[in-house]
Amino acid sequence: MMARMARIDALAGEQWMRPGARLGRPAAATGGSDTTELLIYGPIGGWWGDETEALVRQISSISTPRIRVRIHSGGGDAFDGMAIRSALVQHPADVEVHVDGIAASAASIIVTAGDTVAMAPGAMIMIHCSSCYCYGSAQDHMSATALLSKVDLSMSQIYSARAGRGAPAEWLAAMEAETWYTAEEAIAAGLADEISEMDDPSIPLPDPYEPPPPPVEEDPDDGCGKKPKPDMRLAPPLPRSRYSSRSEAPAPWIPDPPGRPELSVALPISATDIAALIRDAAAPRTRR
Repeated sequence: MMARMARIDALAGEQWMRPGARLGRPAAATGGSDTTELLIYGPIGGWWGDETEALVRQISSISTPRIRVRIHSGGGDAFDGMAIRSALVQHPADVEVHVDGIAASAASIIVTAGDTVAMAPGAMIMIHCSSCYCYGSAQDHMSATALLSKVDLSMSQIYSARAGRGAPAEWLAAMEAETWYTAEEAIAAGLADEISEMDDPSIPLPDPYEPPPPPVEEDPDDGCGKKPKPDMRLAPPLPRSRYSSRSEAPAPWIPDPPGRPELSVALPISATDIAALIRDAAAPRTRR
């Protein structure tokens, strides 16, 4: 989104904003293969990686009956993640998702597009609430809060639908707690289906010594010798996560499997619940 409602962040920490990271390295199927492999490494979105529009166009041009998506990303722009997910869901091919390392935040939304989801040993999925910078009046801040709440609700519904268990409100509580899932935990939660190594990937991993891509050309001026200035009342999002790794995060919430009696699960207390407790404690009490 541009202007006032600039971009909504779903990024797992500044450590993932790697120079030269590329989003979407497609490879056409060769040798009679029925699979096209797509590599999504690096931040999600035009301000951190390549333009999402280019990747969506690449997805729409794939004609093989199977698409294999390999992911190693700390996240990025939430709306860009949803756009990539939609392109994969709407494609007639069977979509296989393989988490090579980390699929955090906006990248975890793309994971849910897979008809099947495999994770490498040691790989992780992280879910949390969206965030953004906001600068402006009280109304601007309230509008940003309302928008973030809608984005979070949409993401919780996507996780719930993919897992086939757990109400969106429960997934929202897990997002509020910033939950990190190991491969085994992601399978138990319904976010993944199996643990699997890539036997013969058709796309080599990025060379860590490969030079970064050339700098982006400067924006053209407005005809008067001055470059147009964007509206920054809602600025680009703050790339921040609560925990730097799974070892620092609490144990993840795992929804009950379908068809089993619900178990009592301790969920993180929400801000609404805290406010209710404060009101209740402050209310006058009548002695009996």
